[in-house]
Amino acid sequence: PAIISQVLASAVSLIDIGMLGRLGTDALAAVGYTSQFFQLAQAALLALSVACVALMARALGAGEPERARGAFAASLVLALGSAVAICVVSIVFPAFLLGALNADPAVIERAVPYFRLTLGSTLFLAVTLTIESAFRSARNTTTPLLIAGVVTVVKLGLNWLLIFGTFGFPRLDLIGAGIATVLSQLVGVLLFVAAASRRDRPESEAVRLRRADFAKVREFLPETVSVSWPALGERVLLNGALLVYFWVLSDYGPVAIAAYTVGVRL
Repeated sequence: PAIISQVLASAVSLIDIGMLGRLGTDALAAVGYTSQFFQLAQAALLALSVACVALMARALGAGEPERARGAFAASLVLALGSAVAICVVSIVFPAFLLGALNADPAVIERAVPYFRLTLGSTLFLAVTLTIESAFRSARNTTTPLLIAGVVTVVKLGLNWLLIFGTFGFPRLDLIGAGIATVLSQLVGVLLFVAAASRRDRPESEAVRLRRADFAKVREFLPETVSVSWPALGERVLLNGALLVYFWVLSDYGPVAIAAYTVGVRL
């Protein structure tokens, strides 16, 4: 199930760029620049989820579901705090961030609304990645797969409706793709929260958070940070290097950026 989930994620990325490719070179270049920052944010959140899996799995293996929930709550708070910081910076300084990568002014103008929506969706992504990690820790990889399937359908369906203005919907181009990303991520959050709230599953004791679990966040936060920061540093270094590479590539213009964006998705 975990493998199929990753295949779905890659398929969505590929189909998404296939749809956006119909909007022209500047649109593709805008997607390319935005993707660099989104991948950096996603990599950071994935690194934080490492601590969730490690600490929860250790506690569940020791037969301590309460301790597992404490680690889960701490991971969720840490991921949300990081996502809030990412969202604030992305919403307030989009033109500055895009300009730092040497983006063409016309591309920056095209990218800013899409950039804000896409990076803003990391707030929802932080929740889904953390809850997905909790399910994996409890040896349930099927539920995340089913939710990924629904999110895939929602994302691509909204893309079709909002990018091209199908069935009387407004044609929103890049903004439509950004809205589709936000709404599909929101659907993912709602489905994961609903799944984690069920009482009739074997993993319910581990993934169904109580108010008391959040009261223990201060106790578990230091260990969560200790486990996650090496993975976070590794991801940030790797994606930071890719940002520098993208900055160099920008000297060749929007066409080169658009071509790279298509090629790297493939």
